[in-house]
Amino acid sequence: MQSQTWACEYCPDVFQDASTRDTHERTRCSGARARCVDLGISLGPYYKGQGSVSAPPPRATADVPEEREVSQHAPLQSHSSAEHEDEHGAAGNEAGSPVSSGGSGARQGNSDDTEDGLDPRADDSATGPQFDTQYAIFRLVMGANNGAGMSTKDTAFLMRILNSHGFRVSALRHWRSKRAIERYGMRLLLGTRTYHKSHVSVPGWPTLFTVQHTGVLEALAELWRHPANAPGFALQPDDDGEDGGSSTHKYSGPKSGSLWRLAQKLLKNGEIVCPIILASDVTTLSGHQRTRVWPVYLTCANIQYSLRWRETGRVLLGLLPMPHEKMTPVQKVILFQKAMHVLLHDLFPASQWGTPLTDPQGVVHTVYPILYAYVGDYPEICKVSCTLQLGSDMPCSVCYVGKNYLWVIRDGLNAPRTVEQQMRLLNDPEEAAKYSTHPVESFLWSFHRPSSKLGNTYQALMPDLLHILYGGVLPRLVHVAKGGDANALVLDDRLLAAYDAAILAGVPLPSGLYFSRNAYYSAAEHAAMLTVLPFLLEGRVEPVQLTAVVYFADWHHNHIRAESYTEESLRQMELDTAELVRLLMTQFPRGGHGWNLIKVHGFNHLPEAIRRGGHPREYSTAPYENAHIRNCKAPYRTSNKRDYEAAILSGSTTRHAMAVLPPASVEGPREYNTAAKRARLSRSNTLTSTSALLTDGTGTHTRGDALLAQYNAASEGCLSRYPQVMQQHGYSSATAQAHRAVALPARDVRTGEQSACYARAAVRHHGSPAFSSVEYRGGDSELRYGKLVLLLRAKKLGADLGDAEREVAYIKPWKRVGVDGPTGCVQLQEMSRPEAHDVVPITSIVRTVHVVRSFERPRIWLLNKWADGLRKGGV
Repeated sequence: MQSQTWACEYCPDVFQDASTRDTHERTRCSGARARCVDLGISLGPYYKGQGSVSAPPPRATADVPEEREVSQHAPLQSHSSAEHEDEHGAAGNEAGSPVSSGGSGARQGNSDDTEDGLDPRADDSATGPQFDTQYAIFRLVMGANNGAGMSTKDTAFLMRILNSHGFRVSALRHWRSKRAIERYGMRLLLGTRTYHKSHVSVPGWPTLFTVQHTGVLEALAELWRHPANAPGFALQPDDDGEDGGSSTHKYSGPKSGSLWRLAQKLLKNGEIVCPIILASDVTTLSGHQRTRVWPVYLTCANIQYSLRWRETGRVLLGLLPMPHEKMTPVQKVILFQKAMHVLLHDLFPASQWGTPLTDPQGVVHTVYPILYAYVGDYPEICKVSCTLQLGSDMPCSVCYVGKNYLWVIRDGLNAPRTVEQQMRLLNDPEEAAKYSTHPVESFLWSFHRPSSKLGNTYQALMPDLLHILYGGVLPRLVHVAKGGDANALVLDDRLLAAYDAAILAGVPLPSGLYFSRNAYYSAAEHAAMLTVLPFLLEGRVEPVQLTAVVYFADWHHNHIRAESYTEESLRQMELDTAELVRLLMTQFPRGGHGWNLIKVHGFNHLPEAIRRGGHPREYSTAPYENAHIRNCKAPYRTSNKRDYEAAILSGSTTRHAMAVLPPASVEGPREYNTAAKRARLSRSNTLTSTSALLTDGTGTHTRGDALLAQYNAASEGCLSRYPQVMQQHGYSSATAQAHRAVALPARDVRTGEQSACYARAAVRHHGSPAFSSVEYRGGDSELRYGKLVLLLRAKKLGADLGDAEREVAYIKPWKRVGVDGPTGCVQLQEMSRPEAHDVVPITSIVRTVHVVRSFERPRIWLLNKWADGLRKGGV
């Protein structure tokens, strides 16, 4: 039998054992020495003239014993290579770090794969003195070449950086291996998830299906302890002394809902509730729609809603197996339920007996996870509840409503689905078919016992406004209102005009997207369209139809975009929703099933969902639909199109861990001193820093006079009497600094965070003049509307003021002429007299407003009451 040999990686020498080979490479190999010198790498203690070491450590040992012994007595503030090796190199090698000398035994083939079976979790030493430095380095590593790979030149550059920070890099053997460097970086992070493969079988199907998943409790613990989730992290529900059903109690977020409040009352002092949110949806990766994945996301309502949009606010729990197209509907449901049981099996006992979790502040709590919401579109929710889809007698997943009564809006009209009733149907397929139920056990039953005081787990299947409203009822209304092709083109032209006017005016309509002519509109674009839809349909539909559209817009503004709800407002929502459906059925009749839609029926469950879980945005699918882009589609595009599932899972792990890294500078994140940030922090109006000299046209400054002429032409002659108006209000017109925009403190409706919106006065913004319409306080403190023409830093006239400058706004006022009958919006007209123009401090500007030109009355402008510049929108 031929004996095994070990070859040197840098020269042709061959050795009989690994120890001799290692000694040769570390001490005597001229090839290794030349390689390190070419790359500018520190050669370590063996190459520093100390001579050879008679017994170097074997390859499987974590590091050099002599160096470790010295480093144990080194002070913590020392950054020598020996100490750094003890803190990070040794622990990293125990976890299979690529910085180690390699694995014991023979090396065959590419040694990049020698660590596949090792646990890639970071050790406690990752929080050592050089933690921030390492984070900054590996932030640079992961972004090299836009993630395309590490060339020899890039690797050499990286090695110089590592060497300059005290890393002992001479043991990093595979110079071209991006994978090795990534693994070393991941072991220095706070912790990385590992994904496992489990197999499930389906009765009557010959092959097994693979479920790729991570531990649900480990993922939940990662969410809880992540420092990025610390702002607004909630441990207790709201306690305002009011019961959930009282008339004064306000429902806003999950903390104000009845579920969390009830669950907290059932626990002992010191025990915490963790409301779990699960989301799943099949997403397409390729253009031909043949490549699809089925991700499942996990988050919790303890985390603030705005943070759940971020990478750190959710975890990719796993990928469900895609069912075969030849499987029966029952087999597909069985596959889904078995896969979800695999993903969540550790969560079920924790929901009854509790589990220890560490919050972002480092405090350990006994936590009881409960199912707060499972969000998804209608087909997804049917799989969760084992309900037959459309065409069945009772297609709703929450209640037993007949298929011919989906349009009826009345709370409590239909009997709800309960765990007890569904269990009785499990062994009776004929009875289950009558109730449109698959005789399959649902994972929902495992969260709480049937006798639990936490209520019916089927109530966790809450209505999703993204699909039932913006992707359901509203697109159908627009389709019916457009009618023929000619009418559709007119509405498209009007939409572009109205929406572009809002963008240029600085009014952030609910999606911030730009529309294209005659295109397919997404759900987010339909949400933005609803705020201008009554103006688009003016003169194109019958007056009674326009009244129904206005009622729809008012319903959306008053109920869906409300900040909070009371019992009175919820009862009013139910009445208004029933009236809305009646108007749609009578004024916009449709063929086929008409408005007898499962999406319309979803409005029936909206008031009860608000009572249970707070505002509808808390259980919207919007954050998770958005997560598909970064978590699934982007990794697929950069993968080899064969192992894309592994790329999706590893990419999710990397991004989640990298989110805790500081920027490339170790000193801390760079703070950009923008006008929006200053306005948000100071809660006051703030001019942008960029400015240009503006003069009064007397020839004292050529560029200043030219700028005034440009503003006058772009604003259609509003500055024809600029010097006189400025002096009339007590300001000098000789020289002033003109600014392009002013930032106004605002609030993002989608995330709830403080934000800012811009009121603009610019000759060119995205290729067009941009003069915002604003609401402001005049000299008599009366609220007025006007067109913002100039933003200036001008001198105030007066002997006692000297050269004092003031930040002012030059505004052309609008004149109120009444209220529009069909829409109920304020009618405005332009005031042509320059003497009526106002010059007010920028602090007098209240908000930006959306003013739309009436498409049927040329001289009339309408104030859009459904768009507010201080409430930046979102689905």
